Amino acid sequence: MHNEWQEVLDFWFKEYTNKQWFEKKPQFDAIIRDRFKLTTEKASRGELAHWRCSIKGILAEIIVLD
Repeated sequence: MHNEWQEVLDFWFKEYTNKQWFEKKPQFDAIIRDRFKLTTEKASRGELAHWRCSIKGILAEIIVLD
């Protein structure tokens, strides 16, 4: 079963490295914005509170809101 938050975790931990998280790269920021804009908006309105039912969902929400 695929969880909504799994896409966030796969992107963050499988597609990119922790080195990339901290580099200032407009291209990387644009990829994140394009791919997760709607998710970020939903999270900021509290619409993803159901993610908090699991530790991985909580982590994904933190990543999205950071």
